[in-house]
Amino acid sequence: MVTKTSGQQQSGFPVLLRPLSPDKVIILAFIPFPSCNDLLVTNLRLCSTLLHSLRHVGQTFKRTVVPTEVEAKQTQPSIMLAPQANRVMAVGEWEERWDDGRTGFHQPQVHKMLELNIDKVLAGRPGVRFFFPLCGKAVDMKWLADRGHSVVGVEISEKAIKQFFEENNLAYSEEPVPSIPGAKVYKSSEKNICLYQCDLYKFSSSIEGQFGAIWDRGSLVAINPRDREKYAALLTSLMAQDCRYLLDTLLYNPDLYPGPPFLVPDEQVHSLFGPSCDVELLQSVDAMTERHRSWNIDYLTENVFLVTLKKV
Repeated sequence: MVTKTSGQQQSGFPVLLRPLSPDKVIILAFIPFPSCNDLLVTNLRLCSTLLHSLRHVGQTFKRTVVPTEVEAKQTQPSIMLAPQANRVMAVGEWEERWDDGRTGFHQPQVHKMLELNIDKVLAGRPGVRFFFPLCGKAVDMKWLADRGHSVVGVEISEKAIKQFFEENNLAYSEEPVPSIPGAKVYKSSEKNICLYQCDLYKFSSSIEGQFGAIWDRGSLVAINPRDREKYAALLTSLMAQDCRYLLDTLLYNPDLYPGPPFLVPDEQVHSLFGPSCDVELLQSVDAMTERHRSWNIDYLTENVFLVTLKKV
């Protein structure tokens, strides 16, 4: 390994590394070893490959390094959230995205994290009532209904709701919601699926009761960051005592992308739900795709949590 220090070229084996991103590091210290450059470079590449592999299978390793700026921010959520703290998406902007077809967040197949964790969510229970906040036209809803579960969703876009029923060849009825002025509920004639077209914060347990499960993918990460405490209070109020809430969040450098979807640090998940719920991290995976690279971010981590009410 060859480095430059104070204008002089030096070589040696790196012993103190500082990560700039999940895939880049700088050398802070090394042991001089000028006679074996080729061998050392080869060994360094092997070490890099090994560490990369360990990261992707979820293993961890101990290290003594100077924390990066991103790592330091992750220990102080308020600092990490600062770049997006005042970011606001009006309800009308989401409706415009659906009207214009700017829905890159929609997935045409069942989400892999729901499939992977469905047994943990069901916990052996048949006929579970699922709640989908900001449901869009998620195909996950029909997938669950086909397996004997019932689904209630809330979505602001009428177009998204109608597309869900039409694209899944499901007949439906439409009726007003007396307790929410201007709201409508769309009910499948064949499956146990009810989708409410309304402001999420106007929905409550007085309308549909509480639920045995919640699938939150693209909801907490989509709401305005300043509304998260209100959102967490609503979701908690919709949880039955045996509810199992599957929560999908994203981590990236908020200095590089303004959102949405917005960054949700692990520490904030615990601060939002921890007072009344047990929070368990189920998965943490590299979620970077070509679409995400267009956001000019250097990494994207997807975390999946299981949130359950604490025993009374």
